[in-house]
Amino acid sequence: MTKHKLLQAAALTLLLFTTTFAQATDSKQPELKVVGTAHLDTQWRWTIQNTINDFVPLTFRENFKLMDIYPDYVFSFEGSFRYKLFREYYPDEYAKLKKYVDSGQWRVTGSWVDAVDVNIPSFESLVRHNLYGNGFYKKEFGKTSRDIFLPDCFGFGYALPSIAAHCGLKSFTTQKLTWGSAVGVPFDIGLWQGVDGSRIIACLDAGNYTGKIKGDLSRDTTWLRKIAKSGETTGLHAGYTYFGTGDTGGSPESLSVDWLQKSIKSDGPIKVTSIGADDLVDLVNSADQSKLPVYNGELLMTRHGVGCYTSQAAMKRWNRKNELLADAAERASVIAHLTAGVPYPADYLRDTWERFLWHQFHDDLTGTSIPEAYEFSWNDEILCQNRFAGALENAVASSAPLLDTRVEGTPLLVFNPVARERQDLIHGRVLIPGDPPYVRVYSPEGNEVPSQRAVKGYFSSLPTFMFIDSTLPLSYSVYDVRASQTPCDLATDLQVTPASIENSRYKLALNSNGDILSIFDKKLQRELLTAPIQYQLLFDKPRQWPAWEIQYEDIILPPRAVLNSPVEVKIIEQGPVRAAIQVVRKTDVSTFTTIISMTSNSDRIEFKNEIDWYEKETLLKVAFPLTCANDSVTYDLGLGAIKRGLNTKQKYEVPGHQWADMTDPSGEYGVAILNDCKYGWDHPEAGVLRLTLIHTPGVFDNWNWVGDEKSQDMGHHEFTFAICAHKGDWSESDIPEQAARLNQPIVSFLPGNQSGTLGRKFSFLNINAESSGDNVFVNAVKMSEAGDELIVRVKETKGKTANAAKINFAFPIESAREVNGFEDPVEAATISGSALEFSLTPYQPKAFAVKLKTNAADDLPAVKWLPVALPYNLDAISLDSDRKDGNIDGKGNSLAGELIPDTLTYRNL
Repeated sequence: MTKHKLLQAAALTLLLFTTTFAQATDSKQPELKVVGTAHLDTQWRWTIQNTINDFVPLTFRENFKLMDIYPDYVFSFEGSFRYKLFREYYPDEYAKLKKYVDSGQWRVTGSWVDAVDVNIPSFESLVRHNLYGNGFYKKEFGKTSRDIFLPDCFGFGYALPSIAAHCGLKSFTTQKLTWGSAVGVPFDIGLWQGVDGSRIIACLDAGNYTGKIKGDLSRDTTWLRKIAKSGETTGLHAGYTYFGTGDTGGSPESLSVDWLQKSIKSDGPIKVTSIGADDLVDLVNSADQSKLPVYNGELLMTRHGVGCYTSQAAMKRWNRKNELLADAAERASVIAHLTAGVPYPADYLRDTWERFLWHQFHDDLTGTSIPEAYEFSWNDEILCQNRFAGALENAVASSAPLLDTRVEGTPLLVFNPVARERQDLIHGRVLIPGDPPYVRVYSPEGNEVPSQRAVKGYFSSLPTFMFIDSTLPLSYSVYDVRASQTPCDLATDLQVTPASIENSRYKLALNSNGDILSIFDKKLQRELLTAPIQYQLLFDKPRQWPAWEIQYEDIILPPRAVLNSPVEVKIIEQGPVRAAIQVVRKTDVSTFTTIISMTSNSDRIEFKNEIDWYEKETLLKVAFPLTCANDSVTYDLGLGAIKRGLNTKQKYEVPGHQWADMTDPSGEYGVAILNDCKYGWDHPEAGVLRLTLIHTPGVFDNWNWVGDEKSQDMGHHEFTFAICAHKGDWSESDIPEQAARLNQPIVSFLPGNQSGTLGRKFSFLNINAESSGDNVFVNAVKMSEAGDELIVRVKETKGKTANAAKINFAFPIESAREVNGFEDPVEAATISGSALEFSLTPYQPKAFAVKLKTNAADDLPAVKWLPVALPYNLDAISLDSDRKDGNIDGKGNSLAGELIPDTLTYRNL
């Protein structure tokens, strides 16, 4: 057949196809929506310096040029942080951007501070990404994005649609599921339902973000067939696709944009349009959504990214500590503002949030960047710790004069940042003349509470001690610390020997190897373990993407070693407050120290771990063989929870936040494992739940371009996990609250002597337990971004309805309204005196903007504080200021660096 006849045949085929298509779809013209983008990894195989110097300016400059040449070209770019970099370092060129945004050619998209990982950040962090990301867009350009735009990310959790809906976002797009989704790709375009039942529009197969356009899309027969199928099954006669470049930003190649322009102007059967990523909302809203497919569940990856739940443990630890310290600082700052009248440090707190939020980028927090990048990441995380601690301390200093701190001995001011009454361990310090051997502690009511000297203090200059008492929700309490020549002699339920610890709830026994052989729950009259708890060392050498992946083939094998034969077992704490046994073990190269402790009358057994780790090609897990064997385990998602089954080839290493729970199939009892900075879990058999601790993968020769990952996480680690048993199902217990208490400690400060009007105990707010039970949790307390309203965010924690819930404030309510995560109004709220009334459906989040009738004190001494300016290029990590090689310890290793103590740095107030 001649070339001419071939062309004739192709044209006839196209004509017949388009005619048939038009008849089958009631003459609706097929549409193809094309999204141009340039994917930029803020840090990956380069540092933020490369991004600032090269990738960010290139992205803006090259796309400006294309927009000038091709008037129908629309470009989508995400991450307000990148816009801020361009504004700071290239102000003259940044000034040109507004013209393109106003014309609609440049589309701000993605809604968030950066292209964030969505498995590890907390629920509140993801809300703040939208609040500050879209907040920047609105302030700078008068526009916001309506979508979550994540072309590249390592799986998407069940809470994501619910968080998006809470923030007022409408759509989500990605192409990453084609890399190996655990559930396949449920649909091209449809509705994704989240953990609380909320739905958002989703495109789950948007095509390669580095894709090219090589011809007239309006006549593309592949797209004609795909759109025809979509029209028949869903009623949506349209397609949606990315094209562009990545991972270093820039712009789509000019030839692709040229073909896009020609396709838009072409008279082919497909109507081609260049759109912004979030215009998917308009495309779907114009159709009948009743025929669209709905997917209800999580969208995790099978292999790619599951190692990211554990890689770079320092980042995971610092990130969670910053999330919680930020929360405590905000709550204290709200109290200081509304009671002491000091300005709420909104800009300071927002800037600090953003400084660590951008490190939640999907190659940064996930642990897949080069060691040099983590010099910047760790530096920012530590700066944020100091900044949030400073904000907390200044807020407490402002509020302290309102408390009555006139006591017989030395006053100690205690702050409980959790909006629940709790009885937990409290650390303190005082400077008492003569350095007495002991102190005794008295409650705000004047009653002595159990106390003991801390064996291992957190400070070198002052004596440290600990005590236990109940504190009110979100409260301040004043304690009286008195010198004593004798220790506290109050009766205790604690007993300890080198082989056992016991309190009123549990009796724990160790075997001769220092393993925990038995945990007997005296309240439930049940043994919790079927065998000793084991620290397991598994072979770990993925065939590809070493930091990203953990292989199913490796994880199902028996461990190559387990820790046993302790070097030392000894009692290190014994008193009326806490009893603890220290177990030290060693391998040829690593040292493992575990402190097993029980607090008086506590329902938690805690395991504080300090590990000096130098194992190669090794995955460290701790295995809990439990008597409540079940094929399913419930995992905390930050917002809501999810049940997952036994390990399978499709889903074996899974993410979870602060806890995971195994409940006996009968529903009579269960055991939860809590943790303070870990995210990877697996369930290899019905009776075993494992928590992943350290991931130092081997690297094959053909993957030596990421060879730095073979020493990943070598160095010092600190983390805590805990065991907590419960009667009935986990949803009938206090497991979420126990996890919150483990993660957010009570903190103490040294105030002066004041005769404040708030007395010795002050609670800012509490949840009415009679109306709401224990399934409503206060997730955030802050001042609004736009005004003088108080923002209170709540969530339902147990998968149950919370009817007629009430939050009681310390002051009468002037007005209240429900808002979304972006703090836009939703509807009026119900108030009664000082109570805010509302209801929640299972796992639902809500937020309220509240004005309180307060009379802030006006006669208190002013508290003055200013941020300290530091040069951005100050070298805070490398031993040699001229060396930027990530050689942190001088031996060629990239250390974990997890050196932050479990308590805050206290200062004299």
